[in-house]
Amino acid sequence: MTSGHARALVTAPRLAAGALFLLLAGSATAAEEGFFKGPGMEGFVKIEVYEADGDGDGDKETTVRRFRNIAGDSMFTMTTGEKLWAWSLESVQEDGIEHNYVLFDSDCDGRFDRRYGLDEEFTPPDCLK
Repeated sequence: MTSGHARALVTAPRLAAGALFLLLAGSATAAEEGFFKGPGMEGFVKIEVYEADGDGDGDKETTVRRFRNIAGDSMFTMTTGEKLWAWSLESVQEDGIEHNYVLFDSDCDGRFDRRYGLDEEFTPPDCLK
């Protein structure tokens, strides 16, 4: 099942869930690659901020900020230090990856270059180590 060494993978924290989920697996899910613009913050209010263990080492190095708008859509961001590396949108009214996704900055250059579905897994980028 795994290649002898497991790595921590994080899944998108849902508003219904109270914590960042860590799973053990042998490889990350494939992502759509390109350059993606983060969702706008207009109409969203911050509902929660907490520290989470994004890489499975026991240290809570990742700050998760969760937001919601009046329609019930949810959004989260993940930062480590000052680096924003994941930004997600989940729409209650729209289906498809165009409205339900996690954007990911794989090389810490400030641009989101991968897009995952909400149920897909991803690891914090290596550039944060």
